[in-house]
Amino acid sequence: MPELPEVEVIVRGLAKNIKGLTISRIGINSASVIRDPHPRIIHEFEGRTIKAISRKGKYVVAEFMEGGTIITHLGMTGKLLVKPTDEKLPKHSHVVFDFKENCRRLIFNDARRFGKILFSLNGFGQAENKLSAIGVDPLIITSKRFSQILSNHKRMIKPLLLDQTIIAGLGNIYVDEALFDAGIHPRELSHELDSETVNKLHGTIRRILNAAIKAGGSTINSFRHEDGGSGHFQLKHRIYGKAGQDCPRCGNTIEKINVGGRTSSICTHCQKPPILKPTAKVFRDCWWGQ
Repeated sequence: MPELPEVEVIVRGLAKNIKGLTISRIGINSASVIRDPHPRIIHEFEGRTIKAISRKGKYVVAEFMEGGTIITHLGMTGKLLVKPTDEKLPKHSHVVFDFKENCRRLIFNDARRFGKILFSLNGFGQAENKLSAIGVDPLIITSKRFSQILSNHKRMIKPLLLDQTIIAGLGNIYVDEALFDAGIHPRELSHELDSETVNKLHGTIRRILNAAIKAGGSTINSFRHEDGGSGHFQLKHRIYGKAGQDCPRCGNTIEKINVGGRTSSICTHCQKPPILKPTAKVFRDCWWGQ
């Protein structure tokens, strides 16, 4: 699934290529990718001009000069491609935006159809609930706010960082990379991390995300830029998806574990497992077990 760097790369590419263009026609080849589809609402966007394209978490947000918003989530395999109008549509092209300028078209392409598009006429309208539930952006969060979030939640650090209602945009790839770089086991409880470790993790997340954006994101399976190009940050992954290989830091074998229902790649030498602190329930269980 495209994460923050991949979506940011797409947003910047779209802003460069289609910002200021006016939609002439919207072709729907598969209504299953449209959230709450209504033909009248969709076709109201024909004749409207794109004012701005931005990112909110993992969502691509397009705003229009005449009002209205189109929000896209890429799901697992979704792509937003800008292609010449005379080029044949690729397979799995579910929604096609043609422009009055008649030089290019925007295509929502998704092989697995987990991605969704939401059309909202009144400002953010229907999209308001969806976007208002999104947490803070890790690229702009301050170290103080980041520390407050971690100390206010008694959760394992990886599931907390993956929670889009708390911190928006992070996924399995960049959480694994950041936790490894900071030397934190994904099962560590967020509120038990000391201030030095929290500050290091805050800086590490921002540094890795910015480096990934600069490298065009990570193309592991299906991610592509708006022009069809690939990212290169996967070549710099140190831990993600490398179970069974040698740790680049210590040489120990990288392991694969499950944390909160998500697969995680870790080095147990560089990321020491948390020490279980006995609770009243643990003491009770131990006593009755004797």
